Amino acid sequence: MIGVLVSGEGTNLQALVDAGLPIAAVASNRSDARALTRASVPSAAFELADYADRHGRDSSSVQELRFTALSLRFAALRALANRISLR
Repeated sequence: MIGVLVSGEGTNLQALVDAGLPIAAVASNRSDARALTRASVPSAAFELADYADRHGRDSSSVQELRFTALSLRFAALRALANRISLR
């Protein structure tokens, strides 16, 4: 699973999607970044103005990406457990 940090149009993100890589989440430092709409995965914007400093913003975005990855792992485990219990 890959978490992608973007800031603009998302051409690099699109290249990753086109390559079939497992994109799990997208985060941006700009809420108006077009890249946030390019992938059909959870996405979030972390504007610097919403935080006391860059460290706070960066920490928050990393925590969100980690939480998303963890949530996806649990969802996959639940789906696997459900599949096994149906047999």
